[in-house]
Amino acid sequence: MVIQTMEKWKPRVFWHGRSGVGKTESLLTLPGPIAIVSLPGEKGYRTATDCGRSDVTVWRWEEDTIKGTDSNKLVDEVEKTCLGIIGSGKFQSIGLDGLHKYVHYALDAVTGGQYFDPEAKEFDRKLYGVCYRKVNGFLNRLSYSQIPVMAVTAWADERKMRSKRPGEAEEMVPTSTMPDLLGQMAKEIMGEWDVVLHQSWRKENPTDTKQIPMWQTRASQDVQGCAIKGRRELVEKIPTYIPAVYSELI
Repeated sequence: MVIQTMEKWKPRVFWHGRSGVGKTESLLTLPGPIAIVSLPGEKGYRTATDCGRSDVTVWRWEEDTIKGTDSNKLVDEVEKTCLGIIGSGKFQSIGLDGLHKYVHYALDAVTGGQYFDPEAKEFDRKLYGVCYRKVNGFLNRLSYSQIPVMAVTAWADERKMRSKRPGEAEEMVPTSTMPDLLGQMAKEIMGEWDVVLHQSWRKENPTDTKQIPMWQTRASQDVQGCAIKGRRELVEKIPTYIPAVYSELI
C-alpha cells in the first residue's frame, strides 16, 4: 500500500462509440510516443498505421494459419505483448483499440472453445463471470503499471435499462447507449476507469456548419455510459460535450 498523491495519478481513460466516429483517430491525440494495440478482431488499424507519424507504433493480430489461433494462446499473447510494450519504457501512452472484440476471444478461452464453436452445446452461464474477471484482470495489470497514459476504446450500442414488466410492450422498455460489451460487463466496466466517455459526431457550437468527433462527459437520458471521477467542484466545470482530443481532458 502506498499513499496516493496527485503526482502519482496516471490517466486511465475509456471511450466508446459507434463505428466510424473517430475513436482510433482520438487515440492519436494521446501524448507521444504512442503504442496502439489493435486488439484481435478489430479492423480499424489502418487509421493509425497510415497517420505518417514516427512517434506512433501499431500492433495488430495476424493469424498464422487459415484455421486461426486457439483463443487461450491469443489472449496470453496479447497480454504478453502489452506488458512488453509498457516494460520497454519507450512509450508515454498505450491505446488498446477494440475491447469489444477482445472480450469475445476471452469468453471463448474460458469456455474451452465452445463460444466460437457453432456445434458446441450451451456452456455454463457462470463462465461469463469468469470472462469478466479475466478481462478486468488483464486491464488492471496494465492500469497499475508505470505507463503514464492508458486509453481503451470499444463500440457502443443501445441497451435495455431494465427487464420488461408484465403486460408491457417490448418497445416501451427504456434503452440507453452503453459500451457494446458482453452481458453485465457494459455496466461493470464503468467503475473501472477514472474517465468514461461516449464519442459521436456533433457540432461543437450550434452555429457550426459541420460536425466533429465529440466526447460526452456525463450521463444523460439517452447515454448512460459516461462519467468522470474527481472532485465535484472540478468535474462540474467540465462541459458535457468536448472535442474528442486528449488535451481537452487535461
